Parts: sequence; C-alpha cells; structure tokens
Amino acid sequence: MRRFLDIFWLVAKYTLATVGVFVLLMVASVLPDIPGAKRFRRYCSYPNKDALIAAETNDVTFVSDCLLNGTNYVVVDMRPCRFLASGPAVLVYGPDGRLFDKTSDEGDDWRFQQTWGKAWCKSLSDQTANWLRTTSLPKPMLHSPTTMGEFAEYLGQASKDFAEPLSPIARRGIRFYCNDGAAKKVFPPRSPQSETPIPDGQGHESVTFWYALTNACEQTGCTFDIAGGTVWIDPK
Repeated sequence: MRRFLDIFWLVAKYTLATVGVFVLLMVASVLPDIPGAKRFRRYCSYPNKDALIAAETNDVTFVSDCLLNGTNYVVVDMRPCRFLASGPAVLVYGPDGRLFDKTSDEGDDWRFQQTWGKAWCKSLSDQTANWLRTTSLPKPMLHSPTTMGEFAEYLGQASKDFAEPLSPIARRGIRFYCNDGAAKKVFPPRSPQSETPIPDGQGHESVTFWYALTNACEQTGCTFDIAGGTVWIDPK
C-alpha cells in the first residue's frame, strides 16, 4: 500500500508540475497581447472613419478605397495590435462611414482574407501605381546612389517625407523592397551633372517616382512589381 501511495504521489507531482508549466506558458502568451487588444478596441470605438483617422493619425499606415460586390468601402490599415502579429490591424468602413468589418491581425485572419483580400490588394495596388505616376520627386538628393538598394531607400524616404498631396499613403511613405540580388545592382557611371539615376537633360521637378524607378531599373537590369502599398524590386 505504501509503495502504491509513493507512486501515486510521484505521478501527482509530475502532473501538477506539467499543468503549472502549461498554465504559465498560456499566461505568458496572452499577457503581451493585452495592450494591443485594448488599442484595437479603441480603434473600433470611434463612430466613423474620419474620427478614427483624426484621433489615431500616428497609427494609420494606409487608407484605400475598395469596391466589393458593387459597393464602395474604405479600408484603413492600422499599426499591428498583436504581439508577433502576422499583419496589420484593418478596419473596413461602409458607404455611411461606419465600421463594417474588422480584424486585429490581417495576416492570420483567413475569413477576412477571403472576404477582402483580392479586392483590397488590387485597389491599393492601383492607387499606389497612380500615386507613383502622378507624384514628382522632391529636390535632388544630396548624393548620388551607387546601388539599387540605396536608390530604393531614397524613394521610400522621399515618399514619406516630401511627397504631395498630404494623404495617409504619402505621409507614411510607400515601401520599396529589394531582394539581395536587386539591392546589390550597381548603377553605370554617370556624368558629374547627373544627381539621380535620371537621364541628363530631364527637368528634375517634372520627374515622377514612376519614371525615376523605371529608368533606374533599366540601368541596373531590374524589374519591379506593385502589391498593395509595396513596390517589390527584383533582378531580371
């Protein structure tokens, strides 16, 4: 009988220890998400999109129009709310300006992706392409980049700091990503008068982001694609 009790007590101790570790891990995984959950509830508490954007300006990353099933919606892309989030928090507003749908983590929300993903991405891609085609570069950069990676960094910073009109996408900047192969591509030698990877003789004030990027890709043997609010640059 004593041997049985000893075995029972040993099993019980290991079981309790295992349960305790499991509970601690659960608590540790939940605690980091609590501040983000409170912030997401705050995002959702505003009466309409204009109130959200006015109050949470620093957290807004993109605002885009989206047409789904013949109805126009406004998609507001916010700062991630979850610890180790796979994507941004996203709020969708209907024609009346009120909250219609939402997700705290677009990257992990399969339902949200199925409902809005293709329409949202295409709409945002179209807006990004139009912005690049119609927005002129700011004043010449202080030094001429030697690689495509440096030029992509310049474009991203320029779109964030200087571009007009002052809209959320311009204020936050368009993201320009080069993979390793494209980032290391070197520009051919240019004349001292050439400040940027733009052909000599072009008036800098009239050069758009699209023209500069297209020309830079031609010079370095790269190509680019637009997905949502991001420009992906790859070697040909």
